[in-house]
Amino acid sequence: MKKLLAVTACPTGIAHTYMAAESIQKAANEKNVQIKVETRGAVGVENGLTPEEIAEAHAIIIAADTDVDESRFEGKPVVKVPVAQGIKIPGELIEQALAKEATAPVASSSAGKEKSSAETKASSGNSIYKNLMNGV
Repeated sequence: MKKLLAVTACPTGIAHTYMAAESIQKAANEKNVQIKVETRGAVGVENGLTPEEIAEAHAIIIAADTDVDESRFEGKPVVKVPVAQGIKIPGELIEQALAKEATAPVASSSAGKEKSSAETKASSGNSIYKNLMNGV
């Protein structure tokens, strides 16, 4: 059985963090996929991922609108999306993570450049959202 890990986080860490975690966990259970979800909420990190769990994982799902230390996932396939996607399409995220594991870490240099451009656009939008939500 393949094992996945996930991290959920939103700027306020109240609702979306836990809603995404619950949705991802439920979808994994329905697909008979083993998963552990770390939440980064208002009370801090709960259900933290250990280095051993990360080493054993096939892939990682990050559904977050805040910064998550991705360096601990180096060498692992990662699916990174806004936290709302963890709530809306958890089954698709699990499928993407399982598929990524099978084809990781093959990437062409042109794909990396396109990804960087897309990540830059997404991060500027997320930055505005994070700053707005942190001010609430």
